[in-house]
Amino acid sequence: MRFRAQTARSLFAGLLLVGAGAVVAAPTAAAGSNESVVTEKGSVGWYHAGDKIVVCDARKDGISIEANYRIAGGTTPGRVLHVAGVGNCDSEVWDKTEGQNIEIRMCYRDGIIVTKCSDWQAAEA
Repeated sequence: MRFRAQTARSLFAGLLLVGAGAVVAAPTAAAGSNESVVTEKGSVGWYHAGDKIVVCDARKDGISIEANYRIAGGTTPGRVLHVAGVGNCDSEVWDKTEGQNIEIRMCYRDGIIVTKCSDWQAAEA
């Protein structure tokens, strides 16, 4: 009888260690998604690893590129990041809660006038 109790305790302790190892070794779920808007004039991209928005101007045409980004479902253009000049890029970290839904879009600007914007594109922090 004593042998069975000792064996049961050993078996139970072993199962606890295996269970603890499985919890410690469980991979963290990778939330988030990247999104981009790209045209011949420029690009806007959201990179969930690092919560970074990047905007680039790709053409020497007098039109600059503006990135708008906001919490999903917003009704305003949200935050703005602007770049002008062929080959120029700018970026900004927008630290959001993991899994939070956001939206990005790209706009063309002629001076201070926004002439055209893409549709909003969904992404996740």
